[in-house]
Amino acid sequence: MNNLKEAFKTTRNKGGFTFDLQRGEIKSGFVCAIDKETERYFYLSNKANFDANLKAFIFANSENLVNENFALGVWYYDETKKVYFDVVEIIHDKKEAIKKGFERQQLAIFNLDTFTEVKILI
Repeated sequence: MNNLKEAFKTTRNKGGFTFDLQRGEIKSGFVCAIDKETERYFYLSNKANFDANLKAFIFANSENLVNENFALGVWYYDETKKVYFDVVEIIHDKKEAIKKGFERQQLAIFNLDTFTEVKILI
């Protein structure tokens, strides 16, 4: 994905993405939400609704999203038909990512290399 114009399509087709506002899509490493307070979710209904929610989320979290260690995380869960937006930290060491996930009371971190969740037991 080269830019956020493709965000809706990528979310529907791939189940989500991680995007750095300066560097573009991030495809390597582990991501962990920085705080439960930044998480937002809504039902995935159409592109206009998705785009409006995405713009509002970026605006509300712009201070965090300009940090070079943070990015926009977007995940779609087909079972619930919900899209989740989060500010995530990009971490390249698995143990460090798990440690931060535990400290932040996350249920899982995400491995971008394999596009899979890594469950955390809290």
